[in-house]
Amino acid sequence: MLLNERKIKKHIIKQQLKENSIKEVDFRYNKHKKDVLMDTKGIGSIIHEEEFYENLYEDVLSVDSFCIARLAKRFNSNMKISTTVLPDGCMDFSSVSVSVNITVPNKQDILNENTEKVKIRGFLYSQYKKLVPFYQYIKSIEFIYQNYRLCNVTVDMELDLDKVNSLFETNAFNSQILEQWLATYEVIHEQSADEHSIYFKLPIIKGQMRFDMREECMRARYEYEREEV
Repeated sequence: MLLNERKIKKHIIKQQLKENSIKEVDFRYNKHKKDVLMDTKGIGSIIHEEEFYENLYEDVLSVDSFCIARLAKRFNSNMKISTTVLPDGCMDFSSVSVSVNITVPNKQDILNENTEKVKIRGFLYSQYKKLVPFYQYIKSIEFIYQNYRLCNVTVDMELDLDKVNSLFETNAFNSQILEQWLATYEVIHEQSADEHSIYFKLPIIKGQMRFDMREECMRARYEYEREEV
């Protein structure tokens, strides 16, 4: 468990005293500080029974124990977890949005570009092994290049906490899916050559990383030239 129960209780009591009806709860996990930022979002001036806030408190603790803490242990990355609050104050555990932001170490080698690619491929292999067991729940994977190198890989998932419970501890993975993801990185690497800043967002469909259906964004900076009067 990462969250402080006493502080969570105090936070929710404040919302109750303000007569706020909570609709969403977002959590941001910082891997460096090992802390969680929690946002409770809702509508004011709506009175609920005591049970609404009791259910919310219990489910916040459940999300912490069964989702946030286990994701943090598995991926060791910054994350955002978003949940929807149902009319009775319980959270919808069947649809929890998770965004895992993986920081790619700087493997640049100005003398040998191929060495850099091999090292990044090895890093991605180690990350993909953790991700592939969740392939049914992964919606997309983003590759973000800045300063001519791959800096971040962001994975967006929609989890059903009851169904994924056994996946948090598994080391088994589908090797064919992993190899297809690695092969797709080769294509991304080629497409990003000589680009200072470029972004690719690839949907995951039946486990396959679809480069042909990508969303792509290129960024360029230009000096504003003023005409002299």
